[in-house]
Amino acid sequence: MPLPRLTKNMLEQAVIIDELRGNLEHTVAALDDEKKRTGKLVDAVYRAAHAASLTFEYTPPAPPEMDGRDQTAEVACIFMSDWQLGKKTPTYDSDVCAARIRQYVDIARRIVDDRRTSRPVRDVHLFCLGDMIEGELIFPGQAHRIDASLFRQVCVYGPEILLGLVLDLLAMFDNVYVHWVKGNHGDIGGRGRREMHPESNADAMLYEIVKARLEGEPRVKCDPTYVENEGLWYSVSEAAGYGFLIFHGYQTQGQNVLGYPQYAMGKKVMGWASGAVPEHFDYSISAHYHTPFRFNVGRLTHWGNGTTESSNTFAQESLAAISRPSQWLFFVHPGLGVVAEHEVRLT
Repeated sequence: MPLPRLTKNMLEQAVIIDELRGNLEHTVAALDDEKKRTGKLVDAVYRAAHAASLTFEYTPPAPPEMDGRDQTAEVACIFMSDWQLGKKTPTYDSDVCAARIRQYVDIARRIVDDRRTSRPVRDVHLFCLGDMIEGELIFPGQAHRIDASLFRQVCVYGPEILLGLVLDLLAMFDNVYVHWVKGNHGDIGGRGRREMHPESNADAMLYEIVKARLEGEPRVKCDPTYVENEGLWYSVSEAAGYGFLIFHGYQTQGQNVLGYPQYAMGKKVMGWASGAVPEHFDYSISAHYHTPFRFNVGRLTHWGNGTTESSNTFAQESLAAISRPSQWLFFVHPGLGVVAEHEVRLT
C-alpha cells in the first residue's frame, strides 16, 4: 500500500505539533524546577520554625496527684480555634486573646474539678482547628486591622500562648494529646495563596514551633503538623475509643442560618462519613464561622466551634451576625461517647 501523500496542511500541522511538544517539555521542566525550589523553601521555613522553638524556655509542671480510683475514667476534649491572633477590633487584640485563653483555662479547671467528684478524668485531648493567627493579606485592608505582623503572630505571640496552654493542661492532667488542622487565615500569600505550596500555612508553622519545643516532654503526644505535599485540612483522632473528625470549615459554602451553613455542612459531613474520608469517625467538629453550633447528621453529631475574638464589625455589618466569644469543652466516656459538653464563654 503506498504511503499517504504529505499535503502542505499536514506539514504545517506537524510543525505546530512539534513546537507544542517542545513548549510542553519546557513548561514541564520549568514546573519541576519550581516545585523543587518551592519544596526547598518550605523545608527551610519548617527548619526555621524548629529553630525558633528553641528560644522558648519553660519548666515542665509537676503532674497532678494520682487518682487511684478504679471507676472508668472519662477523657476531656478541649477545642481551640479562630483565635485570629493579631487581629485588632474595638474590644480585641493580641493581649485580649492571651487573657481569654487564660480565662478559658481557669473555667475549664473548675469544670474538670467538679467532674472529678464523680469519676476520674486523667487525660485531655487538645484539638486545634485552625485560624489560630489572623494573617496579613487574607482580605483587602487587613493590614490596617492587625496589631502584630505575621512574624510576631507565628513566631512570638502564638507560641507563647499555645505553649502556655499546653503547660497549663500538663498541670491539670496526666497526659496531653494534641491534634491540629490548618485554617484559611494561615494560608501564605493571601488571595494568591493557591499559587503557594500546599504545605505553606502559618497555622502549621505555629504548630511546628510548639511541637518541636515539646519534643522532650514525655506526657505530651503531638500529631504531625503537616502532610507532605498536601495541606493538613482534616484529621481523625481517637478519644476514649471514639473517632473525632476535625477540619476548619472553609470547605463548606452555603446559605447561613443563624450564622451557620447547616445544610451545606451536613451534606459535606455525610459525604466524608460515607467513605470520602477513609477513617471511621463518630463525631465531627469544625470552626471558621465563629458560631457555637450543634446538630445531628444521621448517626453523627456535628459541632461548630466559637472564637475568642469580639466586636467583629465586618460580621456585624455584612452578615448581621455576631457571637459571644467561646470555645467548647467535652467529656467522653468509653462506651458511652460524649456525655457532657460545655460552651465555655469568654468575656
